[in-house]
Amino acid sequence: MARPPEEYAWIRFNPRQLSAKVLSRGAGTDALISVCSDLAAYDLLSSYPAGATYKGNPVQGSNGTVSYSEGPGGPLVLTATPLPSKRNLALADLVRVPVWNKDKGAVGYEGPRPPSSEFWLHEELYADLPVTWIAHVHAPVADLFAPAARRLWRDLGVRETGTYAEDGTLAVPESVKMVLDDPLQDYVVLTGHGTPWDPAHTGAVVMDTDPERLVARIRTIHDSLRAAV
Repeated sequence: MARPPEEYAWIRFNPRQLSAKVLSRGAGTDALISVCSDLAAYDLLSSYPAGATYKGNPVQGSNGTVSYSEGPGGPLVLTATPLPSKRNLALADLVRVPVWNKDKGAVGYEGPRPPSSEFWLHEELYADLPVTWIAHVHAPVADLFAPAARRLWRDLGVRETGTYAEDGTLAVPESVKMVLDDPLQDYVVLTGHGTPWDPAHTGAVVMDTDPERLVARIRTIHDSLRAAV
């Protein structure tokens, strides 16, 4: 049974660089780069709007995080931050996390850039679920919440956490696990998980054991939602 997210809101993200060396190319990194390009082309890992600001300061970057696990309890490889776009990424845009300390919120990483603060979302889901790929997308609000689209949620396996969880805390993955039925079929919308500078998109999580199937399932769901609208 998933634990109440309120108990885990204290966890914070504290990255520490172990090596600045760019990751080596392999089947996993190639697949990760391909997944990101495919999902970005579908407006699911979009760049922040031009001229975006937060509290008067410019904001640059792109939505979402994609990762894969090297094995049970093993290192994770995911997109780094900040990235102006997730299309056609280079190896320098990826980061490997071989060690972490949940009690301290500490994350040791390898690569030129740090991992996303949503590392805990990925790590916790890998720890508890039989998945090896996770896409944390930011989907168009219009895709998900138009009345005609929402009527398709049940048939498409779309679920919503229903509870706001603060970004970068363990409350986020716990809220996902509380509503999951089948991690290889469900598409979980994260309640209130957007940004003030890009209110047209909201967060969601999709998992699988195969990167191509992950992308195909996400695209099929969004094709159906968009056709309904």
